[in-house]
Amino acid sequence: MSEYVVCDSPTIKDVGHLKKALVAIGVKEENIEMNETPVPLQGYQGDNRSQKAHIIIRRKHVGSASNDIGFEIRDGGIAIYVSDYDKRRRLGKDVVPMSKGGTGRLESEYARSMIEDKMSAQGFKVSQCQMEGQKIKIRMVR
Repeated sequence: MSEYVVCDSPTIKDVGHLKKALVAIGVKEENIEMNETPVPLQGYQGDNRSQKAHIIIRRKHVGSASNDIGFEIRDGGIAIYVSDYDKRRRLGKDVVPMSKGGTGRLESEYARSMIEDKMSAQGFKVSQCQMEGQKIKIRMVR
C-alpha cells in the first residue's frame, strides 16, 4: 500500500482556477470530480483511505496501479494528496509543487489562469502564451 504525501499549496485558493489548471496539464474536465464536502480517497485496490478531498481525480484516470489524487480545500489554501507511488509518475509529478520534488506545473498553470482573468478584466487579451521550463511567458494586447 502506497502512503499519501500531503503537499500544502498556500498559493492555490480558487477552485475555478484550480480546475482550469488541471485541464491545462492534461486532465479531462469530465474526470475532475467536484464535491461540496470532502469524500474519502481510494487506494489502488479500491479501498477507502483516511484522507478526504473536495476535488478528486479518480485512480482510473491517473493510471492502472494508481491511487486517487485529491485536493482538500482548507483555510489559507489547498492540500494536495498524492500517493508516494504516483508522485513519481507524470500527473502526480505535475501536481506536486517544486518545493516538494514535483514539476510545479499545476501551480504555474494556476498562476497563468489567474493572470489571464485579471488582465482580461482590464481589457487585455492573450496574444501569445508559452511555457519555458517553470516560467510562463504571456504576451497581452488591448
